[in-house]
Amino acid sequence: MDSSRLEEKREDKEISTTLDLVEIILRAKRYKSCRHNNVDSCAKIFKSTKIGRGCFIDGYINILPRVTIGDYTTIYTFSHVGHDTVIGKNCAIQRYCAVPSYSIMEDNVFFGSGTKALKDKTIYKQGTFVHEGIYLRRSTIENEVVSMYGSNTKRVVSQYVD
Repeated sequence: MDSSRLEEKREDKEISTTLDLVEIILRAKRYKSCRHNNVDSCAKIFKSTKIGRGCFIDGYINILPRVTIGDYTTIYTFSHVGHDTVIGKNCAIQRYCAVPSYSIMEDNVFFGSGTKALKDKTIYKQGTFVHEGIYLRRSTIENEVVSMYGSNTKRVVSQYVD
């Protein structure tokens, strides 16, 4: 095929002004805020995974079989979700997180960057906030803040939460 014919079929526009760039950014934001899911093509997701509406799943994610993800949940790059896990609505799993198998994350749970939940068959109750870098070996109570700082430090021994 002739290279001139290839260029004619190409639909990409050249960005020549700042207004063109702003238009592209606004279009991308509109897409992310719509009701449809935004799943990166580099995410490894099994067919048996059920994803709710409005979810954002970034690239290089490993989601094992029979996982259920609730509406408007966000999972960022390099995270791992074990098999038979249920993730509720409006949850956020930041980069480099690990959620073990047979776990239940209720609604509005936040896992900070680098959080590792180490024990299978755990329940993370509604409103739980886990700071970054925590290795969690237990279930949580409702609206608990798991941190290495503040009044919760008695339960932390060298980044492991008992």
